[in-house]
Amino acid sequence: MNLSLLLFLLSPILMGYLLIQVLLPAPFVASSNRSSGVNFFFRLCLAPGLGYALVSLLFLLWSVLFSPTRALVGYLFLESLVLLVLFILAFRLRQHTSQPSASTRGKTHLLGLGFSLLAVLVFTLFLLNFLNDWQALAMGKPFGDYDAWAIWNLRAGFIASGEDWLKGFSSAILWSHPDYPLLLPLNVARTWVLLGQRSVFVPMLLGLIFQLSLVGLLVAAIALQRGWLQGLLAGVLGIVVIYVSLDFRQYADIPLAFYFLAANALLYLETASTGNNPGYTMLAGLSLGAAFWTKNEGWMLLGAALAVRLLLDLLSQKSFTQILCWSAWLLAGIIPFLIAALYFKFALAPPNDLLSELSIGAIKSKLVDLSRYLTIFKALRGQFFEYGNLAVPLIPSLLIYSLFAGFSLPKEERRAALGLSLRVTVLAAVYFMIYLLTPKPLAWHLSTSLVRLLTQLFPSGLLFYFLLVCPPIKGPNKSILHL
Repeated sequence: MNLSLLLFLLSPILMGYLLIQVLLPAPFVASSNRSSGVNFFFRLCLAPGLGYALVSLLFLLWSVLFSPTRALVGYLFLESLVLLVLFILAFRLRQHTSQPSASTRGKTHLLGLGFSLLAVLVFTLFLLNFLNDWQALAMGKPFGDYDAWAIWNLRAGFIASGEDWLKGFSSAILWSHPDYPLLLPLNVARTWVLLGQRSVFVPMLLGLIFQLSLVGLLVAAIALQRGWLQGLLAGVLGIVVIYVSLDFRQYADIPLAFYFLAANALLYLETASTGNNPGYTMLAGLSLGAAFWTKNEGWMLLGAALAVRLLLDLLSQKSFTQILCWSAWLLAGIIPFLIAALYFKFALAPPNDLLSELSIGAIKSKLVDLSRYLTIFKALRGQFFEYGNLAVPLIPSLLIYSLFAGFSLPKEERRAALGLSLRVTVLAAVYFMIYLLTPKPLAWHLSTSLVRLLTQLFPSGLLFYFLLVCPPIKGPNKSILHL
């Protein structure tokens, strides 16, 4: 690992951060937490995912117009130009935006201080333990598990090969799912090409960045609304989620979980805020687009987000102009990924194997097959008690904790919370239908993918849970973390 590798991995993060500064020149101010530190942390954790998504589009454009390995100086100039434009825009917008003054610190309560210190200690210990285990397991399997080297890194290798990069989408290698989206392979290939070598550290570190960003974003999104203590408690369970992902190293499920969480958090903040926040809507569109540019499941969240928003707008009697305005901002974020995905689907990728094997007769027979329902429910019951592989079952423990902690939701956030819960529910229902109709052997399909699908949804579920459940200590709890 060298300085060039770090530079090529960090530059997209800077690009993502500058884009956030352009779209959100003023910090989001939540009623429960006016610290500038949590705003910065939220943007910092959101930046890697957005940056890597943008860079994948740039590298795809360069590859289609020229070649992945041709005129790299020109490609570096293109990335540098985008960074420069974003920097100038962010600087000018910041100058013309009035910054809200930070509120005075709350009075420190000894009990709250004790809980905060304990939360910081537990979170730090969990994180250090994860990093230790990640290092040992990553070096033990530097190429990742099966899907990593047979799908994502294989595609990256074809792209990084130069003139023959289109052979990576040949129907001759359908076993490697050449129809899968390209956000991860393009980022791996870009870094390999710029480095001039296929370092195993590239996909390893990309995976780690997404894992840490996922946990950080969960902490920050909840801290914005409920304070640092509640955010850290959620972060501890977020570490459990990325621990689960150590069983499928370098897969696209954690990046997808990140984009699911980012879109849900941004839509929540936009809906819960009292003013007009088109920047949050556009960032949510970027996250939704990045989701389906990462894995095909992202299209399902996009459909769920649009359907739920339309339903809530109709129920609240929003005007056609308001609906159209919100949709336009969301679409502005989605369009770049939509163009890339449609080009990829129609110009490069072979048909999806699951869809190509379905038939009307098979669908009808599976819909009325009671044994398939029972098999799915049995697998879900197992994950209900076993997800996280902890000594104490995680999901039942969360349900019991909520009964003691109670629930609290400000009136102005009820619509946002309803939207979040409906999006996650709709997505879970679609996943259920996929299992019900899958042309693959059902038991095999469940055993090889159920835990990964739950991992995609679980961070968004934790976001809803910790926004709804009361913090252990009410009142000011951010004193030791006030930045």
